Amino acid sequence: MPGWHTSSILGNAIIESFNLDVDYYKGENLFYLVSEGLCGVSLHISEMLKAISQDPKANWNEHALPRLNELFDFVVAVLLGTNSVSHPGKSLKDFSWMPVS
Repeated sequence: MPGWHTSSILGNAIIESFNLDVDYYKGENLFYLVSEGLCGVSLHISEMLKAISQDPKANWNEHALPRLNELFDFVVAVLLGTNSVSHPGKSLKDFSWMPVS
């Protein structure tokens, strides 16, 4: 199963999956990359919550909670190295809020 087996592979997975700037973060240590990646996830969640609160048709249990749980599953999969199997080709941007129609 693909995934990460070294700190550099995990670092690259975090850069790619959490939409960090490859040129800026290349060669940084894993601690810094995990920290920056999780900051990016936190900002993304804040943006989602703001978008959810502005969506007049959004219901927390029916619409918001499942979408946030999908994001949670993705972040865990990235950190476990299983995202290439469970979420192939996905990145943080793929888990943005989509207005309820």
